[in-house]
Amino acid sequence: MTGVEADIALSFPSMKDQIVSLAYFLVQEGESAVYRFPRWMLSHWHRLADPPGSQDISRLFGAMGGEARLDFFRRQAGRRLEREYLAYDTTSISSYSELVKLVKYGYNKDGERLPQINLAMVFGEKSGLPVYYRLLPGNVGDVAPWKTLSPTRRSSSSPR
Repeated sequence: MTGVEADIALSFPSMKDQIVSLAYFLVQEGESAVYRFPRWMLSHWHRLADPPGSQDISRLFGAMGGEARLDFFRRQAGRRLEREYLAYDTTSISSYSELVKLVKYGYNKDGERLPQINLAMVFGEKSGLPVYYRLLPGNVGDVAPWKTLSPTRRSSSSPR
């Protein structure tokens, strides 16, 4: 068992049904835009009584942050460490945006000469399940963020 649903319920108790239902949609529909979620609800099992509007979905994404998100990451990292090693990888996401502050020119593994955002991720080596991620400026290399990336790392600000 992955414990994802249990950890969502523990970390986001007031939003668990919305998060789990939206996660089902994202997994099943893959490439579909989130605005299609209410239509998907008409033909699929979910936990919500009423379809959320686009503002509700935006608020949900905005509310899934801070200490609750870190708590979820810690719980998932603990579960993964019981059965597998954690792996670390980065990828770059090219962008033409001039409004996103993280978009910068940097080394691109694919040789693209575009500004980018870097995504660093820690995940279970066997399961492939992510336990932590961090968006980084496009000009930050692969190794630099590793020291501060681990969700299991204890610090004075970590409540674990």
